[in-house]
Amino acid sequence: MVKKIFNIYVLLFLHGIILAALFFLITLQSHTQSIYQHIVSSTIQSGMSQEEGAIALLHATHDLIPTNEDDWGIFGNWPQNPTLKERFFGKTPSILIKGGACGNFVHVLGRSLQEAGYDIRIAQMKVGDEYGGHYGAHIVLETKIDEQWIVLDPLYDFYFINPDGTLASFADVRNDWDYFKSQTPPEYPREMYKYLGVRYTNWEKIPFITPALRLTLKILTGEDKVQKLSLRVYLIDTYRVYIVALLILYIPIIAITFVTVRNRLSVRSTKQGSNSE
Repeated sequence: MVKKIFNIYVLLFLHGIILAALFFLITLQSHTQSIYQHIVSSTIQSGMSQEEGAIALLHATHDLIPTNEDDWGIFGNWPQNPTLKERFFGKTPSILIKGGACGNFVHVLGRSLQEAGYDIRIAQMKVGDEYGGHYGAHIVLETKIDEQWIVLDPLYDFYFINPDGTLASFADVRNDWDYFKSQTPPEYPREMYKYLGVRYTNWEKIPFITPALRLTLKILTGEDKVQKLSLRVYLIDTYRVYIVALLILYIPIIAITFVTVRNRLSVRSTKQGSNSE
């Protein structure tokens, strides 16, 4: 009897913890989503082409780090009377840019582009052997415009233009770095980040799991698609990922609770039947 009561209380405790966590994550995800919606609505103007919109979001992302605490750029017109949610989580984009590294800027640009309806993929650049020869030393982003991928660098706030005037992809830059390097800003480390190679997904990140996933996808879709697949795109909405993971964890707890309650009701019903006899 004591064990059964204990099990019920443990289940009720787990329900409370998970529901509270879900409420917190959903609120945070909603607030973050509203910030990205604000970025897009404040940046992309009516009549802009896809290309102009992507470039505008590139510049807006780069400018998210303020030069002083009173200068928040496109967030200057954020509501002066914030809601409780905004007071709790902060009314500035500081929750988006954490540390100012290239990966943080790519994350924000990627979410903004997705919010605006663009397809994206995140590119991990390879550096030369003199710098370690590894991938991920610098992160940039590609977005698809008119069925062509173009590369954007939000940390250094620039993009590349082909000789024919179109925007360049990572592959374009890699194949002719001597031509494109003159388009980089003065502060850009040209000798280190010179587009030697790209990796869209680190398939060795989680031993056994990601290699097995890669093999499965290769069988189903082919090697070329696997090489160009960016898994981080599907994980870029961090809080939504947490919510989905928590819901998956919650399903067996709901099932266990249902079975436990059903069994208790069955036992109670049996006892009542015995007593009536």
